[in-house]
Amino acid sequence: AWLFAGRGLPEFYQFTVAAMPPAAIGVALQLAHVDTNSSAVITGGLFALLPGRALVAGVQDGLTGFYITASARLLEVMYLFVGIIVGVLIVLYFGVKFGAALNPDQALSISERPLVQIAAAMLLSLTFAVLLQQERSTVLAVTLNGGVAWSVYGAMHYPGGISPVASTAVAAGLVGLFGQLLSRYRFASALPY
Repeated sequence: AWLFAGRGLPEFYQFTVAAMPPAAIGVALQLAHVDTNSSAVITGGLFALLPGRALVAGVQDGLTGFYITASARLLEVMYLFVGIIVGVLIVLYFGVKFGAALNPDQALSISERPLVQIAAAMLLSLTFAVLLQQERSTVLAVTLNGGVAWSVYGAMHYPGGISPVASTAVAAGLVGLFGQLLSRYRFASALPY
């Protein structure tokens, strides 16, 4: 991808090429019959490609009244997401042609390790906060908010039997509520939380 960036090619192509190695690693692990969740490998590799800074800038422009700029930034984010998807799909297409038995439903299997899942959600929130270069004072709150989100989702979906969509909506609503309350407490913008 950095070769494309050095040649001045658009970011769409840079993201398309950058999404290919994680997908190729997942396909290679599946072809080698390694006992691992290849969809998790692909997803984990793509996490660093998420255009978080551009997304936050677009949302911030929209919230502050600069609607045309926000629209342009969010359209750019959509192009970057499409580039990531195209890169992954190209590799997955050839992986299936080479005989990789990819099972995306495998990623949705229920795990019986809630403490590990909560710790993973907190670690994911922490790394995303660091990726977005948040202030040190907000990193702990963001990390704890990620743990709360997964706890609410897990409590509603697994033992409660509520659909994943409804559980995710309630968890996301609580994350937004806690972020808003913390921003009011600190007299700061709610975006970092």
